[in-house]
Order: sequence, then C-alpha cells, then structure tokens
Amino acid sequence: MGDTADIRNAYNWNVTSIARAFGMHRNTVSSRLKDAGVQPVSRQGNAPLYALGDAGPALFGGRDLGGSAASPDEMDPQSRKAWYQSENERLKFETDQRHLIPDDEMAREQAIIVKAVANSMDSLTDVLERECGMTGEQLEVVQGVVDAIRESMYIEAAE
Repeated sequence: MGDTADIRNAYNWNVTSIARAFGMHRNTVSSRLKDAGVQPVSRQGNAPLYALGDAGPALFGGRDLGGSAASPDEMDPQSRKAWYQSENERLKFETDQRHLIPDDEMAREQAIIVKAVANSMDSLTDVLERECGMTGEQLEVVQGVVDAIRESMYIEAAE
C-alpha cells in the first residue's frame, strides 16, 4: 500500500516544492530563505522542510531580507549602493518601455492639450451666436461660465 503523509507536514515543504509552486528557481528560493533567516521546521530524508507561513513572507518581501530594509537609509553602504543601482536600471527600463515619461515631455503634452481647450473656449461664444442664434444676455452667461472654467484651470495648473 502507498505511503501516508503526516498531516502535520502538509504545510511544510522543501525548496524544490516551494520553487515549483511559486514558479521560481530553486536557487532564488534557497537564497531568499537563507537571507531572511528562515529555519527549517523539520526534515524529510536529506531535504529540509520549511513552513509555508515562514517561507511566503521571505519570498515576497514580508520580512527584512538579510539587512536590506525597506528604506535605503537603513541599509549598509554596499546594499544601499546596490539598491540605488538597481533602481536606476529599473527607471531606465521603464522609461525605455514608455511606462515613465520625462517631466519636460509631459509638460509639453499638457501644454498642447490646454492650448487646444483654451482656443476652443475662446471661440465658443462666437459659435453659439452664429450656430444657435443665442442672445447677448445668454452669451454673457456662457462667457462668464467659460471665464470661471479658465480661471479654475489656471489655478490648478499654478499649484
């Protein structure tokens, strides 16, 4: 008859099983467990078994990973340098992929949009008079609303 599993070890897995379940490489799992100081809870043959409750946070950042804290200010100098280099590379990649847009380019694009809206607002009363036959009083109300909108856009842009 087949082997029966000990229910107490149902959530205690070896590195290979953890790696397979989370789609990670064995070496990555081993390294993160070691860096986080996760200790095996038991052994099965020669393989150490790790509690999933301890392994999960170590693999996915729920714990301090070996001296590399969430804040670069709390890292040792070598880890801080590596962190900043990795962040610079990440930012370059995201910029190349157009996930990040440089400030000057964003400001130019916003200026184009604001200019188009402002030009449309400038001619709105003329269009309403010509196309809809609105009276002078009605056009004054529309112009007041347009002026209020432009003023609020200016205030928002200036902040």
